[in-house]
Amino acid sequence: GEAVFRLSDYFREDPLGFLPLARSLARRRYTLERCPGPELLGSSRVEERKAIARILDERSARMSAENRKDLGLLNRVDPWFGAAERIFFFAREPRGSIEGYASFQPVFRGGQVTGYFAAEYFRASDSRAGVIEFLLVEAMRVLHRGNPELEVSLGLCPLALLPETRTGRILGGWVYRSMKRPLSLRGLYQFKAKLRPTEWRPLYLASNRGLGLPLIR
Repeated sequence: GEAVFRLSDYFREDPLGFLPLARSLARRRYTLERCPGPELLGSSRVEERKAIARILDERSARMSAENRKDLGLLNRVDPWFGAAERIFFFAREPRGSIEGYASFQPVFRGGQVTGYFAAEYFRASDSRAGVIEFLLVEAMRVLHRGNPELEVSLGLCPLALLPETRTGRILGGWVYRSMKRPLSLRGLYQFKAKLRPTEWRPLYLASNRGLGLPLIR
């Protein structure tokens, strides 16, 4: 399923009320900085570009240390592809250091922006717990203030909507265990569910190879 946030519904209450770690960071005076893509690519945003490079280098080193395999499109990150169209957000700790970033790609319908897709969101290795929750909630809050009717998607969470049947539980358990490395599907689902999406939108993948999935490159 796809974790979708209808912002007009999501902010009927403050999400920080059920996200204690993110709420703690807000009380510690963590701040959110919004930066349109064209501005990020300009000469005045060297610090932010270096922070993105550092965070992604740390991510690559972490994946290598955990012996994760290359999953191609499933874990490839290029923050500069289409960057001019995106909105970037940075979480800063009270002294000003960047501890995480997220980028949001606009979604168009009928020539109008109707929502955003959270293309990537990562934190520094030495950041405080809750930085990503803080970053995503506060970024969605900014988008909500601009247009309350927007939707935000955090993307696909495989097997999130398996039926609550014996077969569904067996299949889900087997896949979760098999995929603990290199990709933790259960952890992905638990993280997104913690943010309480307003909707889990079903997505389907069909294959003509039985239980085998088509190769994605």
